[in-house]
Amino acid sequence: MRNPPLSTILISLFLFFLLHLPLASAAPRTSLTSHSFLSVEDDSDILISQDKSFACGFYEVGTNAFTFSIWFLNSKNKTVVWTANRDNPVNGHGSRVAMRKDGNLVLTDYDDTVIWSTNTSSAQAQGRLIDTGNLVVMDPDGKILWQSFDYPTDTLLPSQIFSRNSRLISGAANGLLSSGHYKFYFDSSNVLMLIYDTPELASIYWPDPGHAMWKDGRSTYNSSRYAVLDDMGQFVSSDNLTFKASDFGPGIRRRLTLDYDGNLRLYSLNELTKMWSISWIALSSICLVHSLCGRNGICVYTPTAQCTCPPGFEVNDPSDWSKGRFAKWTVHAKHSGMRWKLGNVTQKLPSTMEEVIQASMAAYS
Repeated sequence: MRNPPLSTILISLFLFFLLHLPLASAAPRTSLTSHSFLSVEDDSDILISQDKSFACGFYEVGTNAFTFSIWFLNSKNKTVVWTANRDNPVNGHGSRVAMRKDGNLVLTDYDDTVIWSTNTSSAQAQGRLIDTGNLVVMDPDGKILWQSFDYPTDTLLPSQIFSRNSRLISGAANGLLSSGHYKFYFDSSNVLMLIYDTPELASIYWPDPGHAMWKDGRSTYNSSRYAVLDDMGQFVSSDNLTFKASDFGPGIRRRLTLDYDGNLRLYSLNELTKMWSISWIALSSICLVHSLCGRNGICVYTPTAQCTCPPGFEVNDPSDWSKGRFAKWTVHAKHSGMRWKLGNVTQKLPSTMEEVIQASMAAYS
């Protein structure tokens, strides 16, 4: 029997090794063109910026729950800077972000329900993540039809314009992307403010509502309502608010974030450790943030900031102080004054905020 030719043997060996090579994941892309999409089921199916600083794709927020988000690629943990569907995550199977042929960038759930879209329309439009962290949809001539910079979530990036229609909304809790109750925006007096905002209560806590605006260096006269953080780490605003990063200078990645605890912080990235450090903060005393400890809760320093309850109250949920307190004991009102009674012991109720804080600290210690 004749031996097979050498060429046949080589082809057979080539096919054998080809079939047994591990399948490589698709290389990350920098753009989405017509009919292309990102799949929730492939972790490597993402867009990256040209300089490889930012990535965009599906981000896991819970069991079988994902958002379409942008994050820093070079931080130790994925630091999310923008999210399309922070309060309406999609399924971990079958969800997609697709650039449709009409030029609309669309996020769909497992059943093809449209969860979010850019509402753009242009033949041959493409989606691109640029080096500033801005996700854009542009027409063939390079004209921007839509950009994520116009719709911030809880973070402002350098060169991102903050306008009269912009607002930062905190996350609901540490590590959660869903919307919380703290907001940062220009109010009707043309001043940038931090506010605790719920259906039951709206309360400004920065700048200090007890101060006249001019005492804090703010101006109400410029109605342009414009602010920006530049690449050097300086923030300037039309209401005269200005501040600089403690490491002011070029070449540092930064972000201005309204954190879940209601404080506004400027962060700088250490490229070596890939960790963030605070380079500016709005409120040096976290207890100045309104409703930080929930309804009826009190923020005290022991010596670090802690939440505690007034006498006669206990926390609803020890894992989430924002849910407030409820009365533990019955409070009795008598003509001789307000007093509460526990068993055979009667105590006078605190009548001033100072007495409440003193009593709370005594109970906490």
